[in-house]
Amino acid sequence: MDTLEALLSRRSPPALMPDEPPEAMVRRALEAAICAPDHGKLRPWRFLLLRGDERQRLGDAMAQALAARDPEAPESMIEKERNKPLRAPLIITTVARLQPNHPKIPVEEQRQAVASATFSIMLAIHAEGWGCQWKTGVAARDRRVLDALGLEADDEIIGYLYVGAPAGVAPPRRAMEVDDFLLHLPPEG
Repeated sequence: MDTLEALLSRRSPPALMPDEPPEAMVRRALEAAICAPDHGKLRPWRFLLLRGDERQRLGDAMAQALAARDPEAPESMIEKERNKPLRAPLIITTVARLQPNHPKIPVEEQRQAVASATFSIMLAIHAEGWGCQWKTGVAARDRRVLDALGLEADDEIIGYLYVGAPAGVAPPRRAMEVDDFLLHLPPEG
């Protein structure tokens, strides 16, 4: 699949099957990620690959964080949170290792570099015929979850990429026209 075809056809599948993607394909997707634009060559991206019981460890951390944020959350909601990471055989957690006091590169540009790397992973996975869903939510920003994953104080999770064989066909993309998104300069004067 060529690059333009991959970009135009990429969609997140509605669900993922339990088949784990080949290690060589995952590594190639990560190689694509580290080619992302990176102002200042800070290389702020880090990747945490969660498989097997490691996904349950993430789920436990997410459930405990939810219970701490909302002590009145029903057990069914906490259990649902605990099981979220089990929806895919592999979760690639993309992490921004930020340098908040960098003299030239603002933190937002560092985040954007990691977001670009995250999309590169998604696109590479799609080009290989596998499915990928980008998830975030409160658990991506909850310090308790970041600590449970062993992340550093200035690290931020940019995304949880759920990866597996696509189950079902993604619904067709809504009709969109490029002209609907173009901005124009106001008239002079």
